[in-house]
Amino acid sequence: MKKHAIWVIIVLLLFAASCGTIGRVENNDDPVFESSSAIINSESSESEAETIPENDGSYNVAEAPDESSSLVTSESSQNEPEEAAPIESLRDNAPFSMTMLDVGQGLSLLFQCDGKYMLYDGGGSERSSYVVSCLQEHDISDIDLMIASHYDEDHIAGLIGVLKTTTVQTIIDPDYTVDGYIYDSFLSAQSESGATVIHPNAGDQFSLGNAVVQIIHEDPSAEVENDRSIVIHVTYGNTSIFVTGDAEETAEAAILASGQDINSDIYVAGHHGSRYSSSDELLAAVSPTYTFISCGKDNAYGFPAEDTLNRLKAVGSQLFRSDVQGEITMFSDGNQYWFSQQPTNDWTPGIPLEESSFQETPESSSAIMNKNGTYRYVLNRHSMKFHRPYCPSVSKISEKNIAYSDETRDELISEGYEPCKYCNP
Repeated sequence: MKKHAIWVIIVLLLFAASCGTIGRVENNDDPVFESSSAIINSESSESEAETIPENDGSYNVAEAPDESSSLVTSESSQNEPEEAAPIESLRDNAPFSMTMLDVGQGLSLLFQCDGKYMLYDGGGSERSSYVVSCLQEHDISDIDLMIASHYDEDHIAGLIGVLKTTTVQTIIDPDYTVDGYIYDSFLSAQSESGATVIHPNAGDQFSLGNAVVQIIHEDPSAEVENDRSIVIHVTYGNTSIFVTGDAEETAEAAILASGQDINSDIYVAGHHGSRYSSSDELLAAVSPTYTFISCGKDNAYGFPAEDTLNRLKAVGSQLFRSDVQGEITMFSDGNQYWFSQQPTNDWTPGIPLEESSFQETPESSSAIMNKNGTYRYVLNRHSMKFHRPYCPSVSKISEKNIAYSDETRDELISEGYEPCKYCNP
């Protein structure tokens, strides 16, 4: 009998110890257990990641004690955004994503929603094969929507390869034409693809799975070609993204004057971070928590510009940039979003190509000569812009549109020419 009582006591003691252990797990000091939101650490086991509790909206990342979390709720503070880190266990389960492809000096954005795909621009010729290989690597054989923001080489050249290798259902592009081999090749590939071609109007909406793609602005008759860019606002649940292509000051002013709601979680900086885009007024309306800048490493244009970076800092936006970080993806489940890597702390502006660096080399001497001797400016007779001889834009002018002049700046302006905004002749 005594032996039986002793065994009962031992069993009771073991049960109490077990209960105490469970109690410690439930009250773990780890913030993941303290939060009621859908936070799963990247080191979680597969079994822990199988079910994701619904977020009740009460969790604010800016107040989160767990600094390793990358999840950002739609109600997160835009003034005090929390740094993001990837959560690998959620990556494959995200119903929505946007990838800024690393196309160097250009732009290409790949959107995915519920198994549907949209490609906004395709970068330039040098990275065209990279864009195609990215699609093939991810077994993407069908593009539901393709948007050509405008017809600059660094935005549409990469789309040509995609049109030749991938089924494209619908192409959305602006209703104007340009002279040049790249544009002609794009039109030819577009025609051969059999895709439906749409020249959109502001206010048009397109579906991408459960995401909505709204055309915010288009102006094919804008004086500056960059302002002809198709501007879009993409929403998936409570997640929103604003993309402006190469739109500059005039287009931005028109967008603001339209009174449309462009407040967004993510802003893809206009014109690769040019100082002529991302005005104070536009950024105030967008109020982005995060900004993506697509530009080439050590590009000749000096992107991103110091003025633009300062304006982004002023609105409290965190930064992702392809010249520093390469390819970057944001994921969303409609309530919260996360990223493939942390935002960068590198706010170093680009360094524009300076005239002095050319004057000291033999190449610079030949660069300012033509058949008639020396000249001061290079003219684009199609766009009616004039450039310094070393300006990178000169290499993009077709032979039939190029001209040379030793007239003064004021004389050219009086003839209707406009100074290039990059080389500032």
